[in-house]
Parts: sequence; C-alpha cells; structure tokens
Amino acid sequence: MNAWARETWSKFIERDDDVVDATLGRGRDALAVLANHGDAHSGLVYGFDVEPEALVAANEAFDRAGVPESRRSFHLKCHSDMLDVVPSDAKVGVVTFNLGYLPGGDKTTRETRAKTRADTTTSALRSALSLLRVGGCVTVIAYVGHEGGWAEHDAVRDFLAQLPCREWTVTTRAVVNRHNAPILYVVVRDR
Repeated sequence: MNAWARETWSKFIERDDDVVDATLGRGRDALAVLANHGDAHSGLVYGFDVEPEALVAANEAFDRAGVPESRRSFHLKCHSDMLDVVPSDAKVGVVTFNLGYLPGGDKTTRETRAKTRADTTTSALRSALSLLRVGGCVTVIAYVGHEGGWAEHDAVRDFLAQLPCREWTVTTRAVVNRHNAPILYVVVRDR
C-alpha cells in the first residue's frame, strides 16, 4: 500500500511545495515524498505525531538522510491541530496520512500505543484539504486490522464521499483478496 501512495506523491509534488505528514511515525513517508525531488526539493516538511518516540525516530531518519533541520518542522501534536502550525499561505502539494499507530515493537507494545481516531482524523482531513493547493493530493492509508480501524476507515470514507465532485476527485485502491488489508484513498484538488 505504501508503494502505491509513494507512486502517487511523485505525480503531484512540485519542486517548491510544502509537504505535510499528518502521521509522522518514523519519518519514512515524509522522506519518501522528498525522495521524488531529492536535493531539488526546496519546500518545508511539516510532521505531526503524538508519540515522542516517533519524533525522535523521524529526526534521526532525516539526519541520516542529510535533510537539514531548516527543512523540517516536526511537532508533538495531534494531526487535527495542523492549522495551528502550518501557515494558511503555505504551498502544500502533498499531505499524507498513515492511520493506525506507530509501527514496531511486540504485540503488547502495539496494543498500548496511541492510535489515530475517527474524530481527530476527519478533523485533520478537513484541515489538510483547506491547505492543499490546486493540483495537489492527499493520501490516506487506512489500516483496518486493529481495534477501531474499521470505524475510522468508515468515517474517512464517508467524509471523502461528501466532497463536491467539481472541486475534488477521490479514488481508492485496495487488495480485495486479503483479510483486513489496508485501503488507500487519494484525494486530488481539481480547483
């Protein structure tokens, strides 16, 4: 699923776009967005996560990749608070959501991790759409195999289905022969 999302980002990001990783995790998605332009990308990467461990891991990953601190703005905040950080005049070309919880650890660790929730995720999506430039995209990977995963997916799907079709194109990709496989939504701002 991540490969599909990454393929999508490469079609929409422009050189000077800002990027928002609404669920920063270990920083892999944010780095993958930047990889589409390498050193030519000049925008800022905003990242949000509620797990302190995630911010540490993401900063370490960006350090290893040689991305200067001046190109990133990571915040220990819920993704629903992105409008408190990202300026309304930012040129946001890609916003990515990878729903669920910070990966890694054993089963007990995963069960205790903070998980994204339907209410904060739909609020964050509303914010993300308000920031997105015309021609940009939002990707949402909904992991449904954990407690609350299907409810969050359904809220995301219902929210996206209500977007005006003259302004937005919403598509989905899913693996239909795998139980509880994640589902990818791609939202493109047409005007």
